[in-house]
Amino acid sequence: MRRALLAAALSLALGPAAAQSLLGDDAIWGDPEISLPGEALATPPLARCLADPADWQSCAAANQEMTDGGLEATGPHVLETGVLRLGPSEARADIGSPPSPEPALPVVEADIFFLFDSADFAPGESAKLDRFAVALEDPAAAAVTFLVLGHTDAKGSAAYNCALSARRADALAAALAERGVAAGRLVAIGVGEALPRNAADPTAAENRRVAFAPLKAADADRIVRLARLCP
Repeated sequence: MRRALLAAALSLALGPAAAQSLLGDDAIWGDPEISLPGEALATPPLARCLADPADWQSCAAANQEMTDGGLEATGPHVLETGVLRLGPSEARADIGSPPSPEPALPVVEADIFFLFDSADFAPGESAKLDRFAVALEDPAAAAVTFLVLGHTDAKGSAAYNCALSARRADALAAALAERGVAAGRLVAIGVGEALPRNAADPTAAENRRVAFAPLKAADADRIVRLARLCP
């Protein structure tokens, strides 16, 4: 049932052919094009980071730019890169880069704040949303489709947090679409409290965040597994 709902949602967002391709074995997603050195220098680091979370230099530079710009964060970083690792139960994950046989999804974790118990953005977040929209439309990332993951902390019931995270992921995708990012390039999924950034403190504020993941053909099964975290 959950797969059918996900297929329907992707069909509305991307069209039937693209949805079938994503959820089938023959899924094809465009990888970011490799830029020539001169082009890379002119590309904003946030765009390069979103297109390739493994580009730690670009991600560090993007975080520094946003920090220097006075954008609020729960800690020293406005954004961080990491890897979501789904365990055998399909209900746990660790942020980090140690080798693991489990399916892993590179992500860019972003501190984009919402009002308490709400899918409305906190005051002052428009500047962050503007930056992400510009980066997503940059040529370095414009050919990429992104998974938008909504997360919560562990306060409240798991079912409630699943619903809240889904609303927040949808709100973020809608806000970026309003800023010119094609809605078909954003696949929004809420995973509730299942994948904390800070597993040692499940109620920590840093667990209330969103994440972006550039999608490739090999990620189709991971998307289905992530969607099952909030059935």
